[in-house]
Amino acid sequence: MEVRENLFVRLWDYTSKEELEYRVVSQTMKTHYIESNFREGNYYFKSEQVLSSGGNGLETISLRSKLGEAIQGKSVGAVVKYANVDGSKEKFKITGISEDGINWEVVN
Repeated sequence: MEVRENLFVRLWDYTSKEELEYRVVSQTMKTHYIESNFREGNYYFKSEQVLSSGGNGLETISLRSKLGEAIQGKSVGAVVKYANVDGSKEKFKITGISEDGINWEVVN
């Protein structure tokens, strides 16, 4: 199994020396613009814009984030390295992948 959207992933953080668990997301947020005339009771969607949104970093990782890009398509046991926006280096090992957050494919 490889890391992709809507799966759960466990990562060993080499910096903090702890295992972290996240849900992998590719979030999009739909914003609707409404044209209305409330006096007449008419309103309808005039247009729709799709905006990208990252994961919250606490429970989710967006595939559009630096970490998300690094782990996407990788399997259990893979070690990933990447640089944050501020230039700091990060290193993680994928220790588990799950479709439901209960049954895990884990590294031996």
